[in-house]
Amino acid sequence: MNPSFKRPFTALGFFVILAVSLFIAEFIVMLSLSGIHHELLPVAEALIDALLLIFVLSPVLYFFAIKPLTDQIRLRYKSEMALMQQNKTFQKVNDILEQSLLTENHTELARIFLQITNEQTSSDFGFIGLITEKQTLNIIATSDPALAKINPERFTELPVSDEWMSPLLDNKTLLVNHQKDCRVVLGLPSWHPEITSFLSTTLRLKDGLVGIICLAKKKFPFSGNDTSFIEALSPFFATAIHRKLLETKIKENEERLRTVTMTALDAIIIMDENGCITGWNPAATRMFGYPLDEILGKNLHTVLSPSRYWADYEKNIPHFRKTGQGPIVRKTREIVALRKDGTEFPIELSVSAIPFKDKWGAVAIVRDISNRAGS
Repeated sequence: MNPSFKRPFTALGFFVILAVSLFIAEFIVMLSLSGIHHELLPVAEALIDALLLIFVLSPVLYFFAIKPLTDQIRLRYKSEMALMQQNKTFQKVNDILEQSLLTENHTELARIFLQITNEQTSSDFGFIGLITEKQTLNIIATSDPALAKINPERFTELPVSDEWMSPLLDNKTLLVNHQKDCRVVLGLPSWHPEITSFLSTTLRLKDGLVGIICLAKKKFPFSGNDTSFIEALSPFFATAIHRKLLETKIKENEERLRTVTMTALDAIIIMDENGCITGWNPAATRMFGYPLDEILGKNLHTVLSPSRYWADYEKNIPHFRKTGQGPIVRKTREIVALRKDGTEFPIELSVSAIPFKDKWGAVAIVRDISNRAGS
């Protein structure tokens, strides 16, 4: 059983303790007054009876009724406050996840996250930095974007060895709540404006470090709740911004690939696991005569190759679909292809298998060698 668990103090328990306490107190009082009962006036007897009753009953009620009750109220209050803080954290996590879907780039996502943490901790300034491949720090979002425009060199390629970046090296949250300590502990340069408080923690994933978030200039000292809040949110933001960076890289690679494909002199054709055409560049249109909207979804072999090759295709495609292997995969061969107008022409064909989930498709690079064959 959890040692911190306390059984709830019920109304029946309180009544029993009160009744027993009254009985014991009254018994002690009456026993005390029995020797002098005949010598006291009724008013004096009642007064002494009441005082002794209070004197005897108060400690009993305090230790067995009032203190347990107030402890329970205090414990419930702390639990409710912790639950409110947890709910607030969950709400901010939802905001981050929602914004990660709506924002277009990681810098915008960082700006929104910084705004959330500034509002929650009542801090006037903050910034977020990401670790580069060179193991330096680039500031990607600040509460005052004008600073980065005025001194851009102070916000890029920052050495991680600086004192205020100690969380990056120690993987610990840094909290400083005094102006003098801020300048000494953080190692602020002479040009840096005074700050009265500073709070920073790392943005870290299981497989590595992403960056750091720093908050400053709070009117009151940063509290334990502030620390718990940014420590709870930082893993979610680290994950969100990491995914956004990956999305950006994927989009950039897709754009490069699209540019290469669209400008290539050779025909580039993509086939899915069913042998249907899913990719077709302009060079393929010029070579075979089919525009993109007409050829997509058509069977590559029955449309672009003479009928004498169809039997071999039907024999080999089931094995290729499962294994990605075939007689022409990862090889360059010279064969005959078929144009839209029905004419045959010699081509040089290179085929590579590409996975589609648990099946295989292919990308083919086709070069017209009519001039070579005719020479």
